[in-house]
Amino acid sequence: MADDFIESATAVIDRLRNLDKRRVVFGSERHAYRFNPPLSPRQVEAFEAAHGMPLPTPYRRFVTELGNGGAGPFYGVPPLELKLPELLRPFPFTQATTLPDDDEAVWEDPIPGAIMIAEYGCGIYFLLVVRGESAGQVWVDARYETGISPATDDPTTPVTFDVWWLGVMREHLDRFERVLAFMEAETDHEEIHRHLEPRVLQLEVDTTMLSIMDRDPKAQPRVYANKPWGQACGLVEDHYGPWLRDRRRTHFMASLSIGRTAKSEEFLLLHA
Repeated sequence: MADDFIESATAVIDRLRNLDKRRVVFGSERHAYRFNPPLSPRQVEAFEAAHGMPLPTPYRRFVTELGNGGAGPFYGVPPLELKLPELLRPFPFTQATTLPDDDEAVWEDPIPGAIMIAEYGCGIYFLLVVRGESAGQVWVDARYETGISPATDDPTTPVTFDVWWLGVMREHLDRFERVLAFMEAETDHEEIHRHLEPRVLQLEVDTTMLSIMDRDPKAQPRVYANKPWGQACGLVEDHYGPWLRDRRRTHFMASLSIGRTAKSEEFLLLHA
């Protein structure tokens, strides 16, 4: 449901903003888990009238209720430009394709009928189709690599904007929640790696731990670990033990405070 998308997106971003203190998720340093000011419904209606087509509902709600760009996959969702003449023509693809070698224009020009919704890097972009048979679908523009193809959540089903956005961002959040659960259980550093690799890269495990602990992942460790990405691993070795001790101390002091409060309440009840 559409309402679920807005609520879920807000909850995911709020949680990631809290956990990823050092912005180690790819692209998060740019958007910082913040949304831009939203467009007004009147602005979007004017855009749709000028281009002769409606925006897909999940994207329309994103730009009017969450923000006109901001937090999202990779470097974030760019703002919607209010004049896009390429949208007056339909998106030309319905299945994965490569571009012809003898047509320079198709290699350089914006693809008609689609809005760019994310930059992956290395000349790869994600597009939201707004006109044509594929309207409402998210596509990958990797024209200089593998071609142009629909983004899918299984081998054949193209995804919509809400499914794509939540799928990418929930994957990041899932990693943080899993790592945090191991840390709160005081799981040994190497044991956390054994539980999560190879699905999660060694470097991602360590930078996630450092971000949760609010420690600079670019700092120099006392000793580099004797493994790939030894710098980040060495930093975890420096900080994980003290973080656990601080956490135990905080919980102990909190329990003392609760105990004192309970005794005070009991005293007041007895002498009321």
